[in-house]
Amino acid sequence: MRTAEILVELDSCIILRNKCPVCGERIKIPQDIPYKKKKSKLYTAPKYCSGECKKKAMVGHSFGRAKGDGKPIGTKKINRNGYVLVKTDDNRYHAEHRVVMEDILGRSLQQFEVVHHIDGDKSNNSKENLELWLSNHLGGIRASNLLCPHCGKKYFPIPETEKMP
Repeated sequence: MRTAEILVELDSCIILRNKCPVCGERIKIPQDIPYKKKKSKLYTAPKYCSGECKKKAMVGHSFGRAKGDGKPIGTKKINRNGYVLVKTDDNRYHAEHRVVMEDILGRSLQQFEVVHHIDGDKSNNSKENLELWLSNHLGGIRASNLLCPHCGKKYFPIPETEKMP
């Protein structure tokens, strides 16, 4: 809402001096809608002439959510902790080592799963340098070392061709 000056006051409506920024029509307020009268002939008035024009104006508006940075998908940057972030299809940046591990597994990572860099280099996100751990790094266990207590199978079987030397 904003302040507007009355152009014409009719029995059925008030026509304001303000024009709709979408269609250019003068804004009309029905007499039965109570708008606050400020000073002489000044009203708190809508910005658009109709709900239709308001919808047209709002197309593409982010409504307070973070706007995209305009950079293409696949763009990389380094966060303050030294991890490489990569822009994905959802227009957000994600830790590249987690994205790579999700590609290896073919599924999303669980909350309790951690991706460990074998050589300690946070920027080396090659498949050969990443391990899936359960829990945090200090008290965690390699997923490849974890066996199912019921069947004895490995939690994260690694094909013989992909095993590290």
